[in-house]
Amino acid sequence: MVRRALLRALSAVGVSALVGAGCLSPTLPIPPPDPPDSMHATAAGHWQVAGDCTPGARVTVLDARTGRGAVVEDLTRAGRYVVDLEAEACDPAWVMQEVDEERSGQTGFVIGARSRNAPVDAGACP
Repeated sequence: MVRRALLRALSAVGVSALVGAGCLSPTLPIPPPDPPDSMHATAAGHWQVAGDCTPGARVTVLDARTGRGAVVEDLTRAGRYVVDLEAEACDPAWVMQEVDEERSGQTGFVIGARSRNAPVDAGACP
């Protein structure tokens, strides 16, 4: 009887150790998003910036020259973001994403008209 109780206790400790170890296993960091694949001016000093993200991510796009940006959350889990950004053509900018409490690195890009991931006018920015 004592032997059975001891075996049950050791078994419970072993299962707890395995479950706990699974929770502590390392996870891969969230990758930074690719540069936006679509940008176009919507009004003077405003650009619509769009690209792919991790489904469900919170995406931040920031004009590095002005420090102004926009944050959007992919609530539909479509893996796509679209923001309206106050910026001028040729401004340096960056995009990053967050999933839960994990942040990606930043991906830099330059504000300028893009369609299907290619610049509309490759010589527009010096």
